[in-house]
Amino acid sequence: MKKNYVPILPQLLGGEGFHDRNGQPICSVGLCVQVSNGQNYIMTAGHCGRGSPRNEQGFVDLYQRILYPTYRYIDLYEYYSPTPYYFGLIRQIDTNVTLSTMTNNLNINLPIQYAVLFIEDAKVV
Repeated sequence: MKKNYVPILPQLLGGEGFHDRNGQPICSVGLCVQVSNGQNYIMTAGHCGRGSPRNEQGFVDLYQRILYPTYRYIDLYEYYSPTPYYFGLIRQIDTNVTLSTMTNNLNINLPIQYAVLFIEDAKVV
């Protein structure tokens, strides 16, 4: 009997940490956003690219730590806006990680029933 296997794509939740190519924690995932042309981005704080090593194209490569010492490449910290809103965008090109509308809530002192928060709505900005 042939078994059908479904690949498990890891999810990237809001609140999870980003690391640079040296393994240094530098910021965390904010919201998953989609621009008018359909391109997906991860919105994060504006300081994510500050002080981190740059790749050959001048961008910061961001990684998700799975289990030490294993890291999964996420993508490039591509856009930074200092004013009027302090944010950065990470272009989601790779398909090795699925973006999620859930937020990781494990780092605070709440009962386990609140480990993941679900975002149930979307708005056009």
